[in-house]
Amino acid sequence: MPNEDTRHVGAIGVLIAQYIDWELPQRYSTRLSYLTVLRRWIEPKWGEYGLTEGKAIVVEQWLRTLTLAPKTKTHIRKLMH
Repeated sequence: MPNEDTRHVGAIGVLIAQYIDWELPQRYSTRLSYLTVLRRWIEPKWGEYGLTEGKAIVVEQWLRTLTLAPKTKTHIRKLMH
């Protein structure tokens, strides 16, 4: 069941909420890192999108526009995968 406070109603937003509820790693530092990436970068941009709208090429184009360290972009890409 998705978080009740989920702001986004798109399919990707629902998947993010489910991932947080059911799949988020238990290790504290990993959990904190994943939550930060999900809530700061992925959810605001992709939360309202449908699953078919989040294609790899579109995500890659978006990642190129971000002024972040390459390592941060890699973390975002891995979570989006």
